[in-house]
Amino acid sequence: MSYFLIKKSGFLSTIQDIGRFGYGEIGVSQSGVLDEIAYNYCNKILNNAFNSNVLEITYGNFELQSFGDTIFCITGAKADIFLNNIKIKSYKSYKIKKGDILKIGFVKKGVRLYLGVKGGFLDKKVLNSYSVSIKEDIKKAIKEGDKLYFNNSYLNISSYLKDSYIPKYHSHLELRVVLGYESKLFKRSEIKKFFSSKYKIKAQNRMGYSLSGAKIEANFEIISNPISFGAIQITKSGDPIILLKERQSIGGYPKIGSLFTIDCFKLAQLRENQTISFKPISLNIATKKLREFYSFFR
Repeated sequence: MSYFLIKKSGFLSTIQDIGRFGYGEIGVSQSGVLDEIAYNYCNKILNNAFNSNVLEITYGNFELQSFGDTIFCITGAKADIFLNNIKIKSYKSYKIKKGDILKIGFVKKGVRLYLGVKGGFLDKKVLNSYSVSIKEDIKKAIKEGDKLYFNNSYLNISSYLKDSYIPKYHSHLELRVVLGYESKLFKRSEIKKFFSSKYKIKAQNRMGYSLSGAKIEANFEIISNPISFGAIQITKSGDPIILLKERQSIGGYPKIGSLFTIDCFKLAQLRENQTISFKPISLNIATKKLREFYSFFR
């Protein structure tokens, strides 16, 4: 059986798809790729089925040797990529053959890269998903010496994304927020402050992003309730936390709103000490844009 032998696993590398759904009531998070923009382009370039699995590589510094022939593609964060010491491009498919060495340097811009192969990696699903969940110890992160199995592909095709469509990664983003039903727990002056302030990223992981900046006051006398993807909680310190794919299933902090889903994917490419600001978007417009996004990739 063909496989990639992992020689350097980087900071964190995990097999992911869109994620698992329907298990929140028993405390199991969605998990899945954090940047679905780069992920979906990877599968589209490979002409893979929607929701095919990939390897999510955080911060780069990754190396493998191939023991088979297939087509691969790398998308996401900007890093130097080498196939047999020859520099290659991201957002483009390449042939890799038995004995070839693929290296990814440290990330220069962005955070997460996506490595996909034709047909996806051969792996087992857990709760209807290939996704690793670090928080819940569902499956394991990739480590040095591991093998990633795949079916050989002898196609000799090359597909790529035009440069003008390749996502650019900046040090500041303006992100769109849908105000939620709990926004009534905030005074209008606090909501105005939230939308007129710039926030710095204090820390980030697959669970979410914690921010520092203007302190937001809220009514904290609420009962713990379910947390959606992109929910923006306000902690007792007044700092926002944006919850992502490996969020907890319930929480007791008031939520000023939810980050627009597509902007969650963009947020996942920001790193510590970079900045964000917010602007409102209506639920109707957000729903329309999200439907168009998935219609394109499906």
